[in-house]
Amino acid sequence: MPIALPRPRTQGQHDVVLGLVPPFSAFPQKVTGPTVWQAEDFRAKPELWKEQWTADQIAELESAYESFRETGRPITAISKVGR
Repeated sequence: MPIALPRPRTQGQHDVVLGLVPPFSAFPQKVTGPTVWQAEDFRAKPELWKEQWTADQIAELESAYESFRETGRPITAISKVGR
């Protein structure tokens, strides 16, 4: 099955090798094991998955976003490499 449109990639990504992707029928019907998250484990403990941001953290994120937006570069230009 061809991919509809080529998409820009971020660092570390490469073209999909469709021959290596198993058919849907080969995937498990149910995922189980100790790494599976269960909703009931988190409903009673929101501190496990909800992050409380301080006003300073929000301001820092907004400032970083504005600085990046002003460059006019696409989102795929973001990397861990310094300026």
